[in-house]
Formats: sequence, structure tokens, C-alpha cells
Amino acid sequence: MVNIGPLLAKKIVEQLLLVQAIFGHYNSTFHLERSLMEGITMLDNLIGGKVLRTVSNRFFEDSHCNDILIMPSSHVTTREMIEMARTCFNVDSADVFAAPKFASALMKGSQTVLNGIWLAVEAHEVGRIIIFRNQGHDDGKIRFDQCVRAEEDKARIQGMMRAREKILSLHPGVKVLLIYGRFLNCGKQILLSEIHPDFSETVRLLAENRFMDELGNEIPCEATVITCMDYRQIQEVRDCVRYDFKIDRFGLIGLPGSGKRFIEDGIISWNSFYEAVEKHGSNLFFIFHHADCGAYGGEDAFNCDPIAEELMHRAQMYHLRDMIYKRKPGVKVILVYVRFIEGKRRIRFVCFD
Repeated sequence: MVNIGPLLAKKIVEQLLLVQAIFGHYNSTFHLERSLMEGITMLDNLIGGKVLRTVSNRFFEDSHCNDILIMPSSHVTTREMIEMARTCFNVDSADVFAAPKFASALMKGSQTVLNGIWLAVEAHEVGRIIIFRNQGHDDGKIRFDQCVRAEEDKARIQGMMRAREKILSLHPGVKVLLIYGRFLNCGKQILLSEIHPDFSETVRLLAENRFMDELGNEIPCEATVITCMDYRQIQEVRDCVRYDFKIDRFGLIGLPGSGKRFIEDGIISWNSFYEAVEKHGSNLFFIFHHADCGAYGGEDAFNCDPIAEELMHRAQMYHLRDMIYKRKPGVKVILVYVRFIEGKRRIRFVCFD
């Protein structure tokens, strides 16, 4: 429960009217203003939206991130990579940067990639970076020519090695692990191996491929989740999609600031989007933004005003939704905002149109 005075109530209405004027949303502002005058004080009622779930903040007592996982955005191996990191390397708090062609983007100086690594290492003080990469696909169909595969594996692993050297040149204090994924048995199995500096390998996981049919065709992705890479909410975001929306096959685009990189027209961001649509068959997108996001300057950038902060994030998500509809009119977009409430003891997910 948030008690507000008349000056703050007036400020909220002014902010809502401003967002409505700029983006054409919040068409229920008149009813909101009336509710404020009648003394409605709950934050949920002030701003609207449907509450999906409220969960405990796992990092309230110890808000420290140990690792960053860097992985492809494909739905095929996301769960296996995260589980492997947890079981093999004891990863329990990790940023998750998920986008295609990470190594290539890093070597080309992508600001999205460089900023993501900087936030993890300098702001979140991670001590370890785990880079995942898979064998490639041709329009959702795995290639099985062994000669082609061998050359491709060699080139991709060499690219990972160069990415490792680049990261260490920028952040010499971190440890960088490389994990390479291969598809075996006509795509029915996934093999994840750790690649050591001398190019030797250690098998870390062999799992059944949940999303490949007998002909090696990838089962289409049900949805793609665009979210921030922040460790404080990444697991809860995945749980929200899986349990609140009953979707199990989804890809993950994890970037600093979530939609911020799309709005700034980042190449790697939109490449992730087009790959999700055209290669993996995704026609449903979730956009998650969260409070106290470092890419936006955190809560301090809004003078610790959660209402002003949430309004800005909602405006950003609405803007990205409009951009997506213009580029791919046939897709559906769902917006979810993640609040930190009760002094950050709990996390609340709010969905809205």
C-alpha cells in the first residue's frame, strides 16, 4: 500500500497525460484521475495492468552476481545451457546475455556487446564469463555433412578463442570459459563440451534435443522473450512465461536494458528479432522491462520515484511494440513490467496492453 498526497497525485496524472500525448496510450487517464481524487492509493490501481505473480526476491539478502552467461538466442538449447552452468560450474546467480553471433559482434566492436560485458564485470562485479556457442543451422534445419561440420566447428571454436582473448584484453581480472554445442544423431541429441585454451575438450552435458524431429527439422518456437540480462530477474522472467502463459518452447533475447537496444536501433538487437521470426518461426514476443535497471541509470536516475520510473519503462515498451508491428505486422507482442516492491523484498510481474 502506497499513501500519496495531492501533489504526488497531480504529478502522476501529469506524467500519464504526457505519455498519452506522446505515444497515444493510457486512454483511461480520465478514470485514473477520478480514482485519485476519490482516494485510491494502491500502486497497482494507480497505474493499472494485470498482476501476474508476486514472488520473493532471491537476492534481497545477498544481491551479488557471480557470472555472466553469453549464449545464442535460440530456444533449442537455452534451458540446457543454463542447467549445465548450474550443475557443472555451480552457477546460481548470473546475468544472461543472449543474442546470435556474439563473437563476431564483439570483434566488430558492437556497443551492445561491449556494454553488456562492462555492466556485468564492472557494475555487477562478476568474476567469470561463460560463453556458449552452437553448431549452425540452415533455415532451421541442421546440416549433417561431416566434412562441412568439421570445418565449421574449427572456425567457430577459433572465433570463440579470439573472443576470449578480446575480453581478457579489456577485463584481465575475469575468468573466461568456452562451451561449444554439437548436434548428434541426426539432431536428436545435444552435446555441450568445454573448450580449453589448448583446444582440448571436456564433455559437460549430453541431452536429448527436445525440439528436433526425426528428419532434423527444428520444431518451431512458440515465442521469444526480450528481456534485460540482469541476474535479479532472469530466472523469474522465464518462470513467468512458462507458468503464467503456459509456454515452454521459447527463445531468449537477453540484452542490457531489454528494449532499449532495439529503440536505439542496435544491429545485434534487430538481428536477434529477425532470426527469431525467420529462422525459428516465432510469432509471439514478450517484452519484459524491470525496475532499477542499470542500463537506464537505475532507480537513482528517477530520484527513487517508482511511478516515474515505471511510466518511462512502459513508454519504452509501447514504443518498441509499435516498432515491431511496423516491421512485422503479423506478430503479437505482450508487455510485462517487473517491479521491486516492499523494499525490494519481493518481485511483482504486471502485464498490460
